[in-house]
Amino acid sequence: MLYVNPVCTQIQLSICRKHEPQLAIESALRLYTRLSNLTNSLQLVEFKMLGNFRGRRTIYAIVATGGKQHKVSPGQVIDVEQIPGDEGSSVELDNVLFVSDGDNITVGQPAVDGAKIKATIVRQDRKRKIIVFKYKNKIRYRRKRGHRQHYTRLSIDQIELN
Repeated sequence: MLYVNPVCTQIQLSICRKHEPQLAIESALRLYTRLSNLTNSLQLVEFKMLGNFRGRRTIYAIVATGGKQHKVSPGQVIDVEQIPGDEGSSVELDNVLFVSDGDNITVGQPAVDGAKIKATIVRQDRKRKIIVFKYKNKIRYRRKRGHRQHYTRLSIDQIELN
């Protein structure tokens, strides 16, 4: 059941269909025609499609830091091995292995020349405790130790490719 206020003269459609945008457009236009049949003076003001579609690609990069590789894109928050710096300060990561900006792909050998990732330190903290327990049977050998690894939480601001 669909109820439309007869006083309403403008409509704003926002749809999200991840894999089949053409079907989403058709269903939104069907909805608009049904609504316009109910009220005489209805006009479409704005039409938006939300979500990531197969046709639209975002920029991303693969960066190596702390002995690990991370796939990052602007706006993403990642946890890496501890990097010196205060919370709120900016950091540049230079060891970029791969950059894709939608149409162009740049692969470094081993790193991409001139590529940088600008990030902001959000948090300096330690991860949750893990227990290291050594045990040998029949000889009463037991050792229990705890360990908390330091990490830095980064917010990726920008990917630069010169």
